[in-house]
Amino acid sequence: KTTNINSYNLSLNTICLPNGNNLNEKKIDYICDTFKKILFT
Repeated sequence: KTTNINSYNLSLNTICLPNGNNLNEKKIDYICDTFKKILFT
């Protein structure tokens, strides 16, 4: 799980931060939670 962890964190930060995509906050939160579950479980 620690392989390329920086790349995963970069992807997580990119998705979690407001980036002008047509995603509402609930969708962003869901994606962030999903990423965190993958990263930390």
